[in-house]
Amino acid sequence: MADLLIYLLKVSLCIIVFYLSYNLFFGGDTFYRRNRVLLVGIPIISIIIPLIRLAPFKTGVSQNLALERVGVFVSTGDYVETAVSSNITQIDFIYTLLTIYLLVTLVLYIKLAFGLLKTHKIIRKGRVLNERFPAVIITELDYSSFSFFPYIVIPEKIFNSAAYTEVLEHEKIHIKEGHTFDLLLVEILIPLLWFNPFIWLLKRSIVLNHEYIADSKALKERGRVKDYQYTLLNIATGSINIPLAHSFSNLIKKRIVMINKKPSRNYAALKNLVILPVAALLFVMFSFRPATEPKGMERELSEASAKIITQFIARNLLYPLEAKESSTEGKIYVSVEVRKGIVKECEIEKSKEEIDSQLLPEIIVVGYAKNPDTKPVGTKNIKLLEKECIRVAKKLSEVQIPEWQEKEVEFTFAVIFQVR
Repeated sequence: MADLLIYLLKVSLCIIVFYLSYNLFFGGDTFYRRNRVLLVGIPIISIIIPLIRLAPFKTGVSQNLALERVGVFVSTGDYVETAVSSNITQIDFIYTLLTIYLLVTLVLYIKLAFGLLKTHKIIRKGRVLNERFPAVIITELDYSSFSFFPYIVIPEKIFNSAAYTEVLEHEKIHIKEGHTFDLLLVEILIPLLWFNPFIWLLKRSIVLNHEYIADSKALKERGRVKDYQYTLLNIATGSINIPLAHSFSNLIKKRIVMINKKPSRNYAALKNLVILPVAALLFVMFSFRPATEPKGMERELSEASAKIITQFIARNLLYPLEAKESSTEGKIYVSVEVRKGIVKECEIEKSKEEIDSQLLPEIIVVGYAKNPDTKPVGTKNIKLLEKECIRVAKKLSEVQIPEWQEKEVEFTFAVIFQVR
């Protein structure tokens, strides 16, 4: 669950960096088709980059420090109190965040579905003027003209006005250019990344660039710049707000400014090279895995296998009764060597500094004492804790994972015993 949240945050960060770069270097250019590729590429590349795992590079970070994290909590004992550890609270907080995220995502998808049904209803109730592609629908409802997949919807009042031809040509360009598919991509992503305001800004920029493309092509075909601008100003903005639909009256002011802007010079295309270092930076941040092992040593267990082993250890660990009753606590490191699925050696490591093998996620074993007021007495029965860890380590031969058969492995697991 936490991995999903981390992945979404990485995607969001990529979108933010790419979008800011686009606005800084490309947003004011009149290379509308290039800008379309960039805008649509931003979410696609942002989704892909965190999923790619390239060859590791050396960072000089200790493997044990990099891999150590809390993995599993085990509660044992017959006395339960309301207090919980800060680590457990942190896990609950993550699940709370995930629940809120999923609820908002669900609501937004439902809203999107209702919006699509609303659009379909408008089209279905309209009068079909032309069934050939693109189909033209005349509606009596007071909405702005819009295009939606193969349909162009035009209100009756515009159909009967002098602006009809220009509006129709504009909307035809949206249909022929396939602009609805660009919007489909971003509309699907918005509920998944709703917490990132830049995904909403990205949608607005995509829509605006679509209008620039349609305006530019319409003016090339008809050539009447002033008449076209008057049409934009005179057509009232409707109240419609439908996903995947391009409204003719969208963002009028910005479109008029861009219509009157001088075309960008050809050398401005050299700015395309800017996107390469930006993408390279994000690849380094999210796609290259830091080499956390000491020089000459490869990580021996995959993350999936490490998780299985950690869960097995957690299921089998018990808090020794005598140690629990005397409130003995401690952190035990156990190194294990496995050959062909058989545990050949396991021993207690005195300190973290002595560990030279892969360190698995920590396991916290919480024992509930009958007398919760008993103060911990340190290492009085620490040997009992070590003995319990060795007992479970020897049982690891029961674990069935492919890596047991493929290679010899050596790793260390850490167990924290705590009394409550």
